[in-house]
Amino acid sequence: MKVLFTYLFFLGFATHTFAQIIWQENFDTYADGTTTGTANSWTSVCGACATGDFFEVRSGAFSGQDVNDFSTWESESINIAGFSNVSFSLDAIEVGDHEGPACNCGINIDYFDVSYSINGGAFITVENWNGDGSAGHTLTGDSQNGTLDDDDWGNTTITQNGLVGNSLVLRVVVRNTAGTETLTLDNVVVSDVALLPVELVSFSASPQNNWVYLNWQTSSELFNSHFELERSWNGIEFETIGTITAKGDRFSGANYQFQDPSSTQITYYRLKQIDLDGIFHYSRIINIEGHSLFSNAPYPNPFTNDLFLDLASKSSLKFLSINGSQQKSVLLSEGRHNLSAYLKDFPNGILILHVSSAYGTRNYKMVKTK
Repeated sequence: MKVLFTYLFFLGFATHTFAQIIWQENFDTYADGTTTGTANSWTSVCGACATGDFFEVRSGAFSGQDVNDFSTWESESINIAGFSNVSFSLDAIEVGDHEGPACNCGINIDYFDVSYSINGGAFITVENWNGDGSAGHTLTGDSQNGTLDDDDWGNTTITQNGLVGNSLVLRVVVRNTAGTETLTLDNVVVSDVALLPVELVSFSASPQNNWVYLNWQTSSELFNSHFELERSWNGIEFETIGTITAKGDRFSGANYQFQDPSSTQITYYRLKQIDLDGIFHYSRIINIEGHSLFSNAPYPNPFTNDLFLDLASKSSLKFLSINGSQQKSVLLSEGRHNLSAYLKDFPNGILILHVSSAYGTRNYKMVKTK
């Protein structure tokens, strides 16, 4: 999941807007012809598409041409629990001259409808966006603002603010009936906006000696009680792993640090900032790749020619003869390595293998035999 962290400052002291992206899709990573998002993050149905028609990703956006009867794009159920002011936005792009209410063609008008469902309830349509739609439709061809042969809405960004709940599903339904007409969806973003009393400058995680060091900095704090540091293994379900008392004030912020044992899997973190009155807000979610120094000791031991080592992260290796007369250093990537090429000149007997990475160091006493 991509997460952006932004601030919009107003005149006056320390109050700012914190915007956290909860979910987004810009279709940039998909090949042309894709009709379902990664891990079913979105799906689409074009029940009346014929040969030559399409309702799919094209050139980094989701487009429909000559889809005949209505076709549907729908997001997964998006978790918005814990957010107090959710909004969404998406781009609606029209190419060609679509039929609308002014065409006197009854129900056979072309349209681009946007709706949303909160907590699994009925879908609510955003009606008559900017006057370029009609009752029951978000956008229609030959809009009420134009004439029979106008350019309709062209390109517009549809937004909806002030949503609250546990889950949100977005739905876009389009209809067009000619190969010269295309309707396109792009840049779908769901975010939360709230006024915060704490100005968070940075929040980061870095590995060191089998620990993850979590650091954050504020530049001002107003009515801040404390922070709770939360961890997750899937980026969705979080648990509290530490509580940190606020130490900044309204004129200056503070630096904070928390240590968490490193893991072999991807770990997600977020900050929960709690005001003196109990109101809380979340930071963006950050993650760190799971690593360990290695998955097992070098083998076999003793060894004659081949000596294998499995590395789970990039590491620096140093080979030392027991009397210190010979030494060699090498930097190796993640994966399985045969160290024989580095040891062929070493004499038989005991040698020390020193392995070091960002997560720590370890020494092995190895025996080379004839």
